[in-house]
Amino acid sequence: MKRWKQNRYVYIGLTMFLTFVGCLIFFDLFSSVNPTQILSALSGILPPFFIGFAIAYLLNPLMRFFEQKFFAPLIGKRSPGKYRKLIRCLSVFFSLLIASAVIFFLLLLLIPQALASVVGIIQKTPLYLNTVTSLLDNFFRGNPDALLLINDIFSKISENIQVWLSTIAAQIPAMLDAIANGVFGVIDWMKNLVLGVIISFYVLYHKEKFVSQFKKTLFALLPNRIASKSIRLFGEIHLVFGGFITGVLIDSTLVGILCFIGLSLMNMPYAVLISCLVGVFNIIPFLGPFLGGIPSAIIILLEDPKKVIWFVLFMVILQQFDGNIMSPKILGGATGLPTFWVLFAIIAGGGLFGFLGMLLGVPVFSVIYTLVSRAIDQRLIEKNLPTNTNDYLHSKQLQEWSNDSDS
Repeated sequence: MKRWKQNRYVYIGLTMFLTFVGCLIFFDLFSSVNPTQILSALSGILPPFFIGFAIAYLLNPLMRFFEQKFFAPLIGKRSPGKYRKLIRCLSVFFSLLIASAVIFFLLLLLIPQALASVVGIIQKTPLYLNTVTSLLDNFFRGNPDALLLINDIFSKISENIQVWLSTIAAQIPAMLDAIANGVFGVIDWMKNLVLGVIISFYVLYHKEKFVSQFKKTLFALLPNRIASKSIRLFGEIHLVFGGFITGVLIDSTLVGILCFIGLSLMNMPYAVLISCLVGVFNIIPFLGPFLGGIPSAIIILLEDPKKVIWFVLFMVILQQFDGNIMSPKILGGATGLPTFWVLFAIIAGGGLFGFLGMLLGVPVFSVIYTLVSRAIDQRLIEKNLPTNTNDYLHSKQLQEWSNDSDS
């Protein structure tokens, strides 16, 4: 018995000593590391994982389609459990393969034509300036003072352009360094993309396991009621984000294709470039058609002023078809936000996070709007008050509720 107590005291003392030494080592390591170094290291490590999770999230519907509609009936018709891993592996592989092939062929088709359009615009810029100058000359011919003012403005612009060109010539070495850094940045981005594709394969292959581990962690760290509500909340967020992002990508792709077909039939200039602009900016709800249509109309105006009216009419028809027929069918009211709050979410998201904020601001604010509305309705139910907003329109009814509360 005495020996057991001695061994016990030795074990406790050794544990305390090792704990003290471990704390000293941890404190020494933590105090010698700069927090900026940690953030810099994380910024280099985490991007492939963010890219991988994003790819997996976007390709999950396609992977489910292959799994449930194609490979499961084809391979696992008799014993689906036996070939479950093979079915999942093939579904993930073909999802990544098809997505990569579509993006590759789109870039192969669009980049040369878009570059040719941009080069053509740059080459014709002097002609555009001469056209604008002649138009202004004809417009202000009856007013010599206004014409003199316009010519003075153009001369100052020309002088500023010459100064700007001379400044650029002096900064060519710095620009070459920036180009070199940009090349290395592209290489680093490609590396992150390749790693992200690999990570997305494993995320899609083990998605049920990752989801189960996440739920297990929530129930381990939080009370059961809060963990269950959190899981339901994440499910609702997934429905809003998944429905919105997938739907808006499909809708914008179709809008770009329809725009290219229409512009080609009307023999519009720079059809590929304008279709890309219209399709990309259509991702942004509400403001997207204006952000894509206005610069496109300016490009056509400079190239062929007679066709700009037909382009504007075509864009109005296309956007009406998309907004009233195609988009509701694809999105199905994924966000449920009133128009005012859609506009607010786009402006606030764009002001805070740029283009990505304009894209994700609507689904993010939709989740916030839903949670706040639900909390308000729950509080009103507890106070035995109606949840219909129209019931709060008349002041007489509000006074009656106030009297009931006072009594």
